[in-house]
Order: sequence, then C-alpha cells, then structure tokens
Amino acid sequence: RKVGRGAISLLLRTLSTGGFCPEPARDPGEADLLLANAFPPPPLLSKLRHGCTVNHLPGEHELSCKDRMARLLRGLAMCPQTFVLPEERAALEQAALAAGPSARWIAKPCQLGEGRHVRVLGGSLE
Repeated sequence: RKVGRGAISLLLRTLSTGGFCPEPARDPGEADLLLANAFPPPPLLSKLRHGCTVNHLPGEHELSCKDRMARLLRGLAMCPQTFVLPEERAALEQAALAAGPSARWIAKPCQLGEGRHVRVLGGSLE
C-alpha cells in the first residue's frame, strides 16, 4: 500500500504502522491514498487508480505551521505562553525579564518538524 505525494513524514510513519509504504508513491497511479491540502485537479484525479482514497484536508497548513498554531490556541489553558517572532519579540523580552534568569524558553522554527533546529534558551534568551 502506498501513499501519494503531499503527505508529511510524521503522517507517513503513522500510516506505515497500518501497512502503508513509508515512501510516497512516485506515480499517482500507484497510490492507495492521496493526501492533499486542496482538492486535487481533474488531471491528477484521472491518473489515480480505481479504489484510491482521496483525503482533502482544507486548512491543514493552519495546524502544521507552529506560528499559526500558536495564534489559534492562544489563550487556552492547555497552551503555554507563546510568542511569534519577530513581531512579538518585545513581549517575549518582557516575559523573559519577568520570569528571571532561571527560566527556560523553547525556540522552534515555524515550518520545520521532527525536532530540527529546536533550541532551549536561558532566561537571557541566548
């Protein structure tokens, strides 16, 4: 079983536990499942094999970009204090000053995943 292009690595790993190949299909005609953030255009749909499942996830970019996710969840009790840089840098600096030098902050790039380029910063934000 193969997944069509457009899937992200975490989702691919999750699907592989259900028997899907961890590598996306190179040819849409080989895919058993096509994941897309927009409805696939007719030329792509015509290449899919009979029985292929198409999963259209509108707005999925809102959940996969950390800056957008932070804005969506802001104010909920389950969401830690979050700042989107560079526009909220002054607010972050004020919070870091108030938290003191023993505080720790986690910096994550908005579009990377799997722990890439995540940094733990001290109270001085360096």
